[in-house]
Amino acid sequence: MDYVDHGVKSLKGLYKNPVLIVPDLFMYLVTYLMTIFFYKSSNLDVLIEQFILMQAIKFETITEYLATNFFHFFVYGSVFVLLTFFVGVGVDMVRFRLIKRLVQKRDVSLRKVLFSKKPYYLKLVFLKAYVYVLTLFMLIISTVIIILIIQLDNTIVGIIMRLFGLFFGIAIIFFIKLAIMYRYPTLFLGEEKHSYKILTRSLKLFLRKTWPVVTIWMIIIFAGLGIWVLMSTIGLLANQLQPLISSQTILYLLSAFVALLVYTIKLTYNIWEYVFLFHTYDAIKKSS
Repeated sequence: MDYVDHGVKSLKGLYKNPVLIVPDLFMYLVTYLMTIFFYKSSNLDVLIEQFILMQAIKFETITEYLATNFFHFFVYGSVFVLLTFFVGVGVDMVRFRLIKRLVQKRDVSLRKVLFSKKPYYLKLVFLKAYVYVLTLFMLIISTVIIILIIQLDNTIVGIIMRLFGLFFGIAIIFFIKLAIMYRYPTLFLGEEKHSYKILTRSLKLFLRKTWPVVTIWMIIIFAGLGIWVLMSTIGLLANQLQPLISSQTILYLLSAFVALLVYTIKLTYNIWEYVFLFHTYDAIKKSS
């Protein structure tokens, strides 16, 4: 498989179809508005104001805030989490269906995706729920391993067991990450009807094509590191320019431009990652 070709093809597909970023921009706007709503409705602004005035938040201040505003904080916090989850699922569904049309060389139309009747929403909800449960299970196992290795003494056997436990815990994390990496392409390109079978199909793909899956993952990781270096460099250059700017207005404009540029780069990378996985799905299944 030509990994570089798939990577470049994915980037070109994103460049030629900027509509792919619309779902994530919508999610960003919704999250921003909901955060402001939660900030105001839960009276969290009162706690922040006290922090600004006192330059620190004492434990008594937090307990007093929770005692006074617990109901508002719990209710509006729950609404925030639930709405973010269900709206986020809808955004994911639209994004992945757009990517599916791109990979299948069909018209990447937001209108056609929004008015289509394909029942992906509930499948995606259950798939995310299964992943959350799996992640929780992984965290429990990792926590148990950490607790057990902490109890070991400092003898040679104890040190070896600590290293083995640490390696085992990291191995579990990487194994699960790679095992479910192709869950979204499996759902949208594989047309599987049952959400739990999507995870098993993704696992089987990893077990049958371990090296290609690992290679794809490494490409994504190294690309992410390159993006992180780029964003850090932009932030560093912006910080170096600030002392040279005397106008407050220009300084605000520069900060806004840098923040927008960094967000755009990060968003582009995130969508490219999904497009790359979808592009390599069929090829990785057929690879030797």
